[in-house]
Order: sequence, then structure tokens, then C-alpha cells
Amino acid sequence: MNHVKSSQQASSRTHAISRVRQQISKAMRDPDRWVIRITYRDVNGVATIRRVSPTRWQNDYLFRALCTGRGDHRQFDVRRIESVELDNAADVLMPEGVVKR
Repeated sequence: MNHVKSSQQASSRTHAISRVRQQISKAMRDPDRWVIRITYRDVNGVATIRRVSPTRWQNDYLFRALCTGRGDHRQFDVRRIESVELDNAADVLMPEGVVKR
């Protein structure tokens, strides 16, 4: 029974990562139109809400993006993204700050 539950959780997580990757890729294809707002958990477990403009994939899980809050390029891991939403790029001013959750 635990094996089935574990398998379902892994499948659900794989689906969530796939959705995050799709949103990131959409923003990369049309950076003049889209930025993404993410809830991101860092290596210390601190969650922040950030708006970023993704620029390129480094591998299956890591991507580079311009963080509008920091005003600098950062590297992000899709496995640490808890939520993602597309935002209209025209509505974003830099720098806008990083919100701790």
C-alpha cells in the first residue's frame, strides 16, 4: 500500500514540475509579454515570492532568470518552486523587492 501511495506522490510531483517547466518556457519564448511570479523555497527553507524573467535553461531543473526584485540574474531550481503564475511583463518595474512569506 505504501508503494502505491509513494508512486502516486512521485507522479503528482512529476506533473507539477512539468507544469512549472511549461510556464517558464512560455515566458522564455515571449519575454516582452510574460514574466513569472514564483513562490520559491531557498536551500535554508525560506520561502519568498519573486517575479522573474526567465532567460535560459541550464539543464532539466535549473534555469537562469532576471530577478526583478534583486535587479540581477539568478539561478533557480524548478524543484524548489511551490507555485508559478504568468504576469504581464508590461506591469513590472525594476527593482520591486522580494517578499518573504
